This record gives sequence, C-alpha cells and structure tokens, in this order.
Amino acid sequence: MSVDVGGSWSALVDGHPIAFEFHGPTLEASLAGAVEGFADAVADVHPSLVAQEHPVELVGTTPAALLLAVLEECLRRGREGEVAIALVPGRLRGEVLPAVVRTVPCDDPHVEARLHPVVSWHEVSLDPVVDGWRGRVVAR
Repeated sequence: MSVDVGGSWSALVDGHPIAFEFHGPTLEASLAGAVEGFADAVADVHPSLVAQEHPVELVGTTPAALLLAVLEECLRRGREGEVAIALVPGRLRGEVLPAVVRTVPCDDPHVEARLHPVVSWHEVSLDPVVDGWRGRVVAR
C-alpha cells in the first residue's frame, strides 16, 4: 500500500514487528510520511473520524534523531490512549521542528489499534537522496 502526501510510504511487514519505509521531497514531508507509516502499522482507523490536533516541538540534532523524536511522540500518544495518524510539520528551525500531531482515540469503535506497550527500535534512518529524503524504521 502506498499513499501520496507530498511523498510516499510503504509498509514492509504487517503486524509484529513494525517495519516500513517512507519517502518525501523534503525532510518535513518525509517525517509526515513516517507518522502515516507508523499509524498504518499499528492501527486501522476509519477515515470519517475527525482528528484532534496537538501542537508539539520536536527536537533532533540529526535527521535520524528528529525521526526518532517523531516516533517517540507517536508512542507517547499511544500511552495516552490515542493513535497519532498525521503530522503537519512547520518549518524546521535549526534542531527544532514545530508541528501539529493529529490523533484519534484508541477506544473509538472506528479504531482498531494494535499498539505495542514496549517498542525496541532496531533501525531508524533518514537520509537525503536525489529526489528528497528516504527513511526506514524497523522495530519490535
């Protein structure tokens, strides 16, 4: 499955473990694709749900560290009973990315969540390529 939102992502493995790749024309678009890939790996969400918006500031000294901050925010939302389904990034300011995380409640009847209580990151990479940025996430 692949989705185009200023980039694309594709799930590599369904279920446990979590593994997906994503791509976008900009670093910010790639990070947004990472949230969509993560959401697809851990939940089925009916598209009619209206998401809540949460402003955040994500910090990372490298692109991979910024990706890890995005993924950790997704996990934090899961611990709070929400599924992060989208990221609306602002403009990167040095090491800080202001953004809005869109979430839906895990207990909504239109959400089938498979959130893992503990995740061990095996690979978190985000690198520049000729046509933008390409990332990969592998976790258990």
